[in-house]
Amino acid sequence: MHEFISKIILCPAVFIIPVCICIFFAFLFKKSRRSEILLEAVTESAVDIPIQGFDLKGNVIFWNRSSELVYGHLRKDALGKNIVELLPGREKDGSIELIKKTCLDNEQSLPIDWTFWGRNGKKRQIYSIIFPDIKRSRKCESIFSVDFDITDIIESEKKVNSQEALYKEVFDKYREGLMIIAPEDVKILDSNAEISQMLGFSREKLCGTLLYDLANGDKSKAAEKIKSVIASAFYEGPQIFEMPFSDKYKKLITVRVEFKKVKIAAKEVILAVFENFEKDKEQKKIMDVAGVMLVKLNLTGNVESINKKGCEILGYEEKEIVGKNWFDNFLSSKRTEEVKDVFFKLIDKEEVSVEFYENSILTRQGKERIILWHNAILRDNQGKVTGTLSSGSDITEMKEKENLLLKREAQLNEAQRIACLGSWEWDVLNDEITWSLHLEEILDLKQKRINNVIQDFFLRNVHLEDQEYVRMNIEKALTENEPFTLEYRFIDQKGENVYVRTIGKSLFNEQGIAEKMAGTIQDISYYKNREIQLIKANSTHLELLVNSHDLIFAVSDKGVVSSVNPAVEKILGIGQKNMLSRQITDFVSVEDKEEMRNMLVEIMRGKKISGKEIRMLHNDSKIVFLSFNAWPSTDNAGNIRGMHGIAQDITERKQVVEHMREMVIQLVAMLSETVSVADRYTEQHCERLQDFALKIGEALNLEVSRMEYLKFAALLHDVGKVGIPIHILIKKEKLTDDEWQKIKEHPKKGADIVRQLKGFEEVADIIEQHQERADGKGYPRGLKIEEIKKEASIISVVDAFDAMTSDRPYRKAMSTEEALKELRKNSGTQFDPEVVEAFIKVILEENKK
Repeated sequence: MHEFISKIILCPAVFIIPVCICIFFAFLFKKSRRSEILLEAVTESAVDIPIQGFDLKGNVIFWNRSSELVYGHLRKDALGKNIVELLPGREKDGSIELIKKTCLDNEQSLPIDWTFWGRNGKKRQIYSIIFPDIKRSRKCESIFSVDFDITDIIESEKKVNSQEALYKEVFDKYREGLMIIAPEDVKILDSNAEISQMLGFSREKLCGTLLYDLANGDKSKAAEKIKSVIASAFYEGPQIFEMPFSDKYKKLITVRVEFKKVKIAAKEVILAVFENFEKDKEQKKIMDVAGVMLVKLNLTGNVESINKKGCEILGYEEKEIVGKNWFDNFLSSKRTEEVKDVFFKLIDKEEVSVEFYENSILTRQGKERIILWHNAILRDNQGKVTGTLSSGSDITEMKEKENLLLKREAQLNEAQRIACLGSWEWDVLNDEITWSLHLEEILDLKQKRINNVIQDFFLRNVHLEDQEYVRMNIEKALTENEPFTLEYRFIDQKGENVYVRTIGKSLFNEQGIAEKMAGTIQDISYYKNREIQLIKANSTHLELLVNSHDLIFAVSDKGVVSSVNPAVEKILGIGQKNMLSRQITDFVSVEDKEEMRNMLVEIMRGKKISGKEIRMLHNDSKIVFLSFNAWPSTDNAGNIRGMHGIAQDITERKQVVEHMREMVIQLVAMLSETVSVADRYTEQHCERLQDFALKIGEALNLEVSRMEYLKFAALLHDVGKVGIPIHILIKKEKLTDDEWQKIKEHPKKGADIVRQLKGFEEVADIIEQHQERADGKGYPRGLKIEEIKKEASIISVVDAFDAMTSDRPYRKAMSTEEALKELRKNSGTQFDPEVVEAFIKVILEENKK
C-alpha cells in the first residue's frame, strides 16, 4: 500500500519554488548594482518576499516594503540598526558570522531556516538565502538576504502526512473488506486486512492482481461483467454487484461488492467495499429463528439489519427498514430524544444502565408497541465500537395488564381513602399480617413488620377503656366461624380520640383451625362525632325550646301550626295545645293577616324573612307586636314543606319608640320654631326638605329602617343652628372668617344634641355628615363620597336645592331649572351623582302633576 500512497500523495517538492526565486533575485542583485534605481524597482515589486541589505557588522543598509509588512519595522526605523536588534532569533543562527563568511567567499550561502515570533505572538518559519554585494573593485562590503515565509508550506506538509497516516489507519482497520482498483484495467492497487482474512491471500499477493482473476467460474465472462460495473461506477455513480469469488483454497464465497469512485490525493480510483454474503446469510438465519426482535444499528443509528420478528412487530418489509434511521422513523416521538441520548452515551462508552431498557416503537399502522430491550455493544477485530445489537421483547399486552392492575389498585386505594377504609389480612398460623396503604394513615402505622399481631396491630394505641373489649372479640373470632363488627377508640399522636369500626371473619381449615382472618378497618370519627354533636344539639335544642323567652314555631305550607314552644303561653296567653293544628292567621290582628299570608308565600319561594313586624292577638284581646325571623323548612329530598321561625315580643320596645317619637316631634317643632325665629327663610324649610328627602329615599329603594332615620334627620338637620348668634344668621353682608367658622360648627352641634336621645345614634351620624362633599372638601370631617351615608347625601342635595330656590336676604330665589342645572354642574364634586339623578326624576315627576 505504501508504494501506491507514494505515487498519489503530494511530495514536499514545494521547497523548490523559494529556491528558484532566491536564485533569480541573486542574479538580479549582481546585475542591478549598476543602477540603484533598478534595484529599488525590482525589490519593491517583490511582493511577500522580504529583502534586506546589511554591512559587514550586520547593520541595515537596505529594507524593502515586504520587510516592513512581515517584520513590522518601517524602513526609516530599520536603517542603521543591527540585525540582532531588529530580528530576534537570527542571532541564534550565527547571522553575523554568516554575513562575513559570505563576503569572504564571494558566494551565496546555503539556505537557512530560522524562527521569527511576530508582534501578534504567532510563530513564523523563515527560509533565507544570503548573497554577497560585490562592487566594481571586486570587494564585498555588504550582503543581501532574500527571505521566504515557509510556515504555510510546512503546515501543508504536516497536513498531507497526517492525512496519509489517517488514510492508512482507516483503510487498515475498516471492518469490511476494502480494495482500491485502477478503473482503466481493474487492477488491484491495494487491499486491507479484512480482504486477506476473507479470501486467504496476503496483501502483497493481491496487489497488482486483476480483480476478475479472483472470480469463481468463467474468467472471461467475469472480466466483462466486472469491467462494465466498474465503468458504470466511475461515470454514473455507485454500483452494487454480487459475484462469486474463489478463496485461496478454491472454496466458493459469494460476496456483495459496492463500487464507487473516490479521489485520493489527485488521482481518481475505484473503492470496492466487500460484504461476505454467505456469512450474513448464516447470521440472518440465526436472527430470524429468534423469538424476539433483533435490531442492528451502526454508529449513526441507521438500521443495518433486522430479523423477521422485528419486521412482523413493526409491520414493514425488511427492505423498508434497513438503511433508515431507527430513531427518526420507528420510535414514538414522546421519548425519541431520550432514547437517542442513551444510544450515543452507550457507544461513547459512558456509564449508562442499558441492561434492560423500555421504550415505545411506532408500527406502520401508527400504533405504539412497548418493547423491553437488552442491548449489546458491537466491536471490530481491533476492539473499536461499530454499533449496537439489541434484542427486544414485545411487552405491550403485559404492560396493559400491569397498568390495568395498577389502575384498579389505585381505584381501590382511592375508594378506601374516600370511605376512610383500609383492608387487612392476617396469616394466623405464621402470625404475619399485611394491610392496604390507607390503613397506615388510619392507624398511624410506621413499622413494616408486625411481631405480635393482636398486640401490635389490633391493640396498638387502643383506648384503655376499649382494650379488653377488642382483645376478647378478636380471640373469640379465632374460635367461631362468624363475622364480627367492633367499634372502639384509639389515641392518635395528638392525643385525640379516633373512632374506628373493624369488620372481619376467620377462615378455618378442615381440622377446624383458623388459618387466616381478613377484614376492614374504617375511620368513623366524623360520623361518631356528628352523632355526639347531634345528641348534644338535640339536648340543647330541647332546652332552648323549653326555656326560650321567644316564640319558636313551625308552620306547614298550608299555614297550619305544627309545633310551638311553651313561650306562646306567656307571649299570647294561649296554651301550646290550643295553638297546634290551627291556622297561624287565626292569631294575627285583622290589619296584618294579609302580611302573614304574604310572608308564608315568600318563605315557600325559598326566601328568608328577617325583622318582619306582625301584630298578634293576645288571649285578653290586647295587641302584641312580634318581630319575625323565618326560613323555609325542607324534607330529606330538599323540597320546601313549610316554615320555621322565631318571633320576639317587641311590644314594650314599640311603646317606648312611639313615646320617643312623640317627644322628638315636639322637640322638632320647638327647635324648628326657635330656628325660624332666628332665620326667617328657614320657615317650612325642614318640612319641604323632609318631603323631598323621603321621595328620593323611595326612588333609591332604601330599607324601611333607613327611611325612618332619614325622616328624623331631615327634620333635625339644622338643629345645631340654635347655638349660633342671631346676628350671624340674619346678616346680609359677607360673613367674616370667624362668623363662617361658627356656621360650619352647626352639623357637629346638631349631632351632639340628637345623640343624647337613645336609639337616635344613626340619625345623629346623618346630621353630622349632611354638609360633607363628594370630593372630600366638605365639613366638619372632610369625608369622601364612599364614606358618606346615602341619607346624608340626600339631605345635602335637597338642602342645597331648597336654599337656591328660596329668597335670601342678599339675593332673589333661582328658578327650578337654574337650580337643577347648578346641581348637575356640581354632580360628582359637591354632590353624589346617584342622588342628583334620583332628585331630578322626583322634581320632573312633581312638575308633571
